[in-house]
Amino acid sequence: MFATSFQRVVTAGVALSTGLPCLGADLEGYDLDKLFSFSWGEFRVRPQFATRFTFNDNIFFAPSEGLNYIDPSRPAYIVEEASSGSGYQFRPEPTSPLQPYTGVLQHRVYSNGSLTNLVAASPFFLTDVYPPLRVPFTPGQFEEFFGFRTNSLQFSKRTSDVIGSVSPGVELQYGSEEYNFVGGSYNVDIVRYIDQGIEPDPMHRFKFQQRVERSRLRFDGSQSLAYISSFLGAGANQGGRLVDRWNGSMLGRVTYDSSAKTDVYSEMSYNFTEYKSSIPLYSDNTWQLGLGSTYKPTERFFFFAEGHYSQTASTPSVSTLAPAPYSQVYGGFFGIRGNFTEKIQGSIRGGYEIREFPNVTTSDPFGIPAAEISLTYLPRYSTQVTISYSRRTAVAPQLAQQAASYDSVVLGARQVIGTSAKWIASAELRMSLGEFDSLVSPQALTYDYFPGSNLRYPVVRSADFQRSESTMNYNLGISYSPRPWLSAQLGYEYESYVNKFADAGFEDYFLPDYDAHRVTITLQLGY
Repeated sequence: MFATSFQRVVTAGVALSTGLPCLGADLEGYDLDKLFSFSWGEFRVRPQFATRFTFNDNIFFAPSEGLNYIDPSRPAYIVEEASSGSGYQFRPEPTSPLQPYTGVLQHRVYSNGSLTNLVAASPFFLTDVYPPLRVPFTPGQFEEFFGFRTNSLQFSKRTSDVIGSVSPGVELQYGSEEYNFVGGSYNVDIVRYIDQGIEPDPMHRFKFQQRVERSRLRFDGSQSLAYISSFLGAGANQGGRLVDRWNGSMLGRVTYDSSAKTDVYSEMSYNFTEYKSSIPLYSDNTWQLGLGSTYKPTERFFFFAEGHYSQTASTPSVSTLAPAPYSQVYGGFFGIRGNFTEKIQGSIRGGYEIREFPNVTTSDPFGIPAAEISLTYLPRYSTQVTISYSRRTAVAPQLAQQAASYDSVVLGARQVIGTSAKWIASAELRMSLGEFDSLVSPQALTYDYFPGSNLRYPVVRSADFQRSESTMNYNLGISYSPRPWLSAQLGYEYESYVNKFADAGFEDYFLPDYDAHRVTITLQLGY
C-alpha cells in the first residue's frame, strides 16, 4: 500500500498548489473523482492534464567560459624583429610609431616576391617563449612575421529562461492489472521558452502495457514511443541547437512455470533513437534476446541465471559522418531477487559482458564485469529508501565504433508527512561515470596549447578520443495531493557534467563541461 501511494506522485518535477479547479460548488468530492475516471465493465478511461513551469539557468547546457584561441587564417599585423634584437615590434596603424609586440607569431617564407607562393612556415609560437625557426633562403625568397588575433570560441552562451508546458492526455485500460489486461496512454507536450520565444514542435508520448496469463504460461509486455524536440546536454551536447528525435523501446517476457519452484523465461527487447535534425550524431537501434531460468527455494526469494545476445546498429544523421559498423554483445548474469528481510526487497545480479565490432579488424573486444542492483528499504510505513547500481557497456553517439562502460548509482528517499499521506517529501542523487575506450583518428580537430600559456590554436592531427565523463544530478521535492487525481509539486534540481580527455587538445572543446540549476512548479490532474 505504501508503494502504491508513492506511485501516485509525479517525480519529474513539482508544484505549488492552486487549489481545486472551479467545477461548481454543488459538486462533491466523489463527483469530482468520477470526472477523471470513467468505467464500463472492465474498460476504463482516465483523462490526464499537467501544466509545468521550470526556471533553468542554463537552457543550452553551455560551459561557464569560452575557449580562447588564435585563428591562423586571420593575421592581425605584420610584425618585424626589433633592430636591437630584443624582441618584436609592430605598427597598429600605417603612420603610427613602432610598438613592442607580445603575442602569437608565425615566421613565413615566400618565393617570387608573392604572398601566395608560400615555401615554408614555422609552427605558431609566443614571442616570449622561443625564437622562430629560421628557414634557409634561396635567391628570390623573402620572409615575414605575422601576429594573430585572439578569439573566443563560445559554443552557446549561458542563458536562463522559464520553460512553460501544458500536457493533455488520456489513459485507457481493459482488464485488471492483477490478472490479464491491456492498457495504454497518450500525452502531448506543448512547450515554450518564454524569454527566448522558442516553441519546439508539439511532442508526443505513447505508452502501452500488456499482461496475459494462461495456466503455466505468462506474457508481460511494455512499449513506449516518444517524439522529442529539445536541447541536448551531457555526452550528446549540441551547443544549443534544438534537436528533434524519436525514442522508442519495446520489451516482452514469456515465462513458463515448469514446476512449483522453477520456471524458464525468454526476454526480447528493442530500443532506438532516431535523430530527425541534421546533427553530427549517430542514430542507433539495439535488439536483444535473453534466456533464463529461476529457482525458488522459499516463498521469499528467487535465484536466477540468464544469458543474452544483442546487436547495436548506428546510422549517421548527416552525410559528413562516416558509415558506422555494428557491434554485438555477449553476456550472462547470476542473481537473486525477492524479499531479503521484512523491510528490504529487490534484486542483485552480476556477470560479464563483451562488446565487439566484427567488421572492424583493428578493434579488440571490449569486456567488462557487469552488474545491476536494485534495493528498497522500508524502515517504517511512511519512509522509503532506494538504491540502485548498474554497470553496462554502450557505444559513443559521436563515434559509433567507440565502446564505453557506464557505472550508474541512484540513491533516493521519500517521506510521507502527516497521517493523511497528502504531503510527501523526496530527495534523489544520481551519479554516472562513463569510461570510453581508446579510438585513434588520423585526422581530428583539436585545440592545442602553446607551450607555457593557456592560449590554444586549432590543428588537424592524429588524436586519441579516449576519455572519461561524469554526470551528477541531485533533486529535492515536495508534493501535495489533496485528492487522488490532483497533485501539486515544487522541486529543485542541480546537474553537473565533467569530461577528462587523454588528449589535452579536446579539453573544453569536444563536449565541454557545464552545470545547471532548475526550479520546477507542476500541477497535475488525473490518476
